[in-house]
Parts: sequence; structure tokens; C-alpha cells
Amino acid sequence: MNNKIYTIIVGILVGIIVNVYQFENPVMVIIILSIAGVMMMSIIPNFITIYFTKDMGRVSKYLEKSKNPIYNFYYAIANDNEIEVENALKKIDKKYKNTKWSSLFRVLHAHYKRDFAFIHNQLNNIKIKSFKAYYESLIEIENGNFKKAQDMAINLSKPWMVKVVLSELSIKKGDIEEAKMHLDKAIEMTRGMQRYSLISHKNRIGETMNEIANEKIH
Repeated sequence: MNNKIYTIIVGILVGIIVNVYQFENPVMVIIILSIAGVMMMSIIPNFITIYFTKDMGRVSKYLEKSKNPIYNFYYAIANDNEIEVENALKKIDKKYKNTKWSSLFRVLHAHYKRDFAFIHNQLNNIKIKSFKAYYESLIEIENGNFKKAQDMAINLSKPWMVKVVLSELSIKKGDIEEAKMHLDKAIEMTRGMQRYSLISHKNRIGETMNEIANEKIH
């Protein structure tokens, strides 16, 4: 939906509201509602892009143009740009000055690099319970505790997390087709930036899965 359509919709709504409620000072009300409508016009498309769209080209363009270091981080990760990843992490540290966010994004970066030793060392600094449980499950897989990881995965709060953990578990077991199936389901469950992140994860982990598949053939 483009800006012209938003403008028409806002104009119609403002007219309806003014006519229905018969305000004493309709001009001032129109001005206030118009300003609010314009603000919503700029917010809603971005909100849809970040959380609801399946158009990954749209997400990629938004992240690329954004000045928010968190979005810069996801874009750099997806494009395998380690220099920009580090720049984004520094900006996140400076902007938020909060160990919770700093630790979380460094753990995300470690997962990107498959550095599970770093993730293990940072677990206590992950304050968001859902993400802490998610990474604890991945650590159990790395430690060879497959049954425990599978049991933990069932209790994860986000369905896509469950599927990613099961995908990692299948990779460790050498079942690449099942791993791809779980990861594809995780992607299908998500929208917006989370979907974009999982697709970039699939692209990175794809090389590992192909290597395992080739080993089984030979």
C-alpha cells in the first residue's frame, strides 16, 4: 500500500470522525487527527516490514537503509560482512549501554560463527528467558546430550525455536533431510525480520549440511 492510498484513507477517517462527533472546533481536530494520521502512515509500513511481511526483499532494503544498529547487525550477518557486524555491535554497546542487549547480540554473533564455547560462557548474561532456554538447548546438542536437548526443545516458548533446535539435532545425527525439513518449517512459522534472520541462518548452515550429506554418500 503506497502513501497516496494511506493519505486517502486518513482523509476519509478524519472526515467521518469530525462529522459523527460534531466537535466545537473541527479545524483543530482535523489538524490533530491529520498529524496523527501522517505519523501512523510512517510507522505502520515499517511495523509490517519488521514483523509481518514475507517479502524478504522489502526487509533487506529496510535493514540496509536503517540507522538502527540492531537492524544494521542483522543485515551485516545476512550478508556475511564481519566488519559491519563488529561495527554494529560497537554501536549497540554504545547506544543501549545494557549488558542484556550487548550479551544477547554477541551470542547471536557467536551462533553465526558456530562458537558454542562463547555461547556457553555467556549463558548467565542472557536475561531474556526464552532466548536463554533456546541457547541452552543448542549447547546440550553440542555436548552430545541429544535426549536432554530434545526434551528442552519441547518447552521452548517460540515454535520456530523448537524447529531450529530439532534441525541442529538432526544435523548432529547426520539426518540432513530431516534437518532441512525442520528448518524450512521454522522459516514458514515466521515473518519479517525473524524470517529474514532464519533464511540467512539456513544459507550459512547449508554448507555444513552439504558436507555431511557428501560424507554419507562416500
